[in-house]
Amino acid sequence: MYLTKSIKTLLSLVFIVLTALLFYCNDLHANAEIDDLVNKNLSKLEITNYEWTNKSMNSQPMFDVIEIRNNSSIGFKDLVLEVQVYNSSGTLYTFPIFLQGKVIPPGELIRLENITTPSILPFNVAKTRIGIKKAQFSYENNKDFNPTKNIIIENFDYIIDSSASKTVQLKLLEYKNISENYYNNVQFKIVFLDSKNNPVGETIYLNSNPISPGEKVSIENFVIGSSSANNSSKINIKVNDADLISSKAYIELGGINQVSQSQANDFNKIPIILSDLNIKNYKWISNASNTLGILNVEILNESYFDYTNVVFEVYFMNSNGSTINKRRAKSKKDIFFAKSTQDAQVSVGLMDFKFSSIEIAIISGDSSLDKEKLIKDSSDKKIVQKANTDVSSKLESDSSDSKLSGALQELTSTEIIENIIIVSTTYTSSSGSIKVLNLADYDLFDLTLEVSAKDGKSIMFPIKRLNSRSERTFFGINLNELDIIDGQYINFKIIKASKLIKN
Repeated sequence: MYLTKSIKTLLSLVFIVLTALLFYCNDLHANAEIDDLVNKNLSKLEITNYEWTNKSMNSQPMFDVIEIRNNSSIGFKDLVLEVQVYNSSGTLYTFPIFLQGKVIPPGELIRLENITTPSILPFNVAKTRIGIKKAQFSYENNKDFNPTKNIIIENFDYIIDSSASKTVQLKLLEYKNISENYYNNVQFKIVFLDSKNNPVGETIYLNSNPISPGEKVSIENFVIGSSSANNSSKINIKVNDADLISSKAYIELGGINQVSQSQANDFNKIPIILSDLNIKNYKWISNASNTLGILNVEILNESYFDYTNVVFEVYFMNSNGSTINKRRAKSKKDIFFAKSTQDAQVSVGLMDFKFSSIEIAIISGDSSLDKEKLIKDSSDKKIVQKANTDVSSKLESDSSDSKLSGALQELTSTEIIENIIIVSTTYTSSSGSIKVLNLADYDLFDLTLEVSAKDGKSIMFPIKRLNSRSERTFFGINLNELDIIDGQYINFKIIKASKLIKN
């Protein structure tokens, strides 16, 4: 009897342990699922195999098979692959493969056969690399994150102009995020209906502004052009898609709402290398002709992440400012530690060509959270994220609050051209972003960014500070005042900047 009782007790304990493990594993799976969604971790999509059908010069590239495994806990769809091919001399040529409509469920492998692209190979292929460039979430197994369910349209009003302009004026569009998730690039499908409610056409409207949990967005008086407007009597509008982002990305993209304390923890748990690592300064150690070029780069890591395998891209410029060569290099330093400033030596290859200047940028790296630094810093001070109520405050957020010792001297137009490089710009009809590089050996203050449209209309935005030998990206630039039509060219220009003259 005693033995029977002992066995019963043992079985009870085993049951309790197994139950606890089950809940623990479920919790781990849920956390992994959220992490994958928040980070949109494309590294978990893996090209496991491919076989060429044709890779000859002056012909279309053809693959007999490409196999892709999804090691993530979520599904992906609408993948874009980038194929990198080299000839025997090492010359690189790239082309995309668009896999629209293809879904890769979590934990599964798909096999794609007989793939032909419209590209033409410029040479016979000697070496091939294939990577995942883009992918969208597949929400079939993750309905809690589905933007079509979580973003609701609360109100819209419109006028259809059936004259020669064939446009729809949306007088008002109000929508709300009823979930606990963050999104941006909210995509709306607008369906045109005739007098009998039959669809006669459709178009897509994209609003790139981010939206936080519970946030309501109101857009007024914007025009959508469509040939279908001429035959329509009314329209329907619905949320078609949106990109899931983290609270940190929400702030980086110009979000105006405060991030709560609990959400701030998420803010610190998401690595964004282009904002976490900043190039403070760089100088040549060796750049003599026909020798190995070596740069010393000073890196400020402002995050709670240690970064490894950091890859730099170096642009070599001629006297006219045009790029004549571009090289990628990996830092010899193993780790860029969290909350620190460090020097790194970067080898950029043989200096067998002439150039006048360089630009350097960080393009990728691997991250790991330094939890000890995060916990210590969090215990020392409360994490507060200031709400950015307008673009000016967002652009000024990069500045230092410390008082300047000296007088500011405005740069000449020549100095601005020589020292300030607009590396890249992106924009829609409503908002834009700009990456600015300061080539000077001194910090710049009180910069003015001018954004102008083709019709001559322009708006100004202040940038308070740009550190020496560094680049910064500014998001959330409101362009609504320019009344930009989709596809219209606009110009970004720094028209004013000052340097500090010490007393």
